[in-house]
Amino acid sequence: MTPAEKRLGFLGLLYKSHKALIGEEIRFNLPKIRLLILPKGETSRNIDNLLSKAKSSNIEIIQETYSKIDLGRSLGHEEVALVAITDKKAALAYLNKTKGEQA
Repeated sequence: MTPAEKRLGFLGLLYKSHKALIGEEIRFNLPKIRLLILPKGETSRNIDNLLSKAKSSNIEIIQETYSKIDLGRSLGHEEVALVAITDKKAALAYLNKTKGEQA
């Protein structure tokens, strides 16, 4: 299993345990968000607007290497354009997984 597949599996577990949000849930829970994860090449006006709000709220944003289709499959949907982690420890664990891969 590749590191990216492990991170996708981890996101799937977080989503099932209600520690990760997708879709409109993100907009309504912006103060609770600790980390935003964006798949490669994903842009739209709605996402850009949400990302600018996240930056002004000092929420960390990660651009990932997998597609929104891969991200959606790991969460039980067709496509997912943005995932937000709300749990502080889970966000740190995800960041450690991404940094461990780059080291």
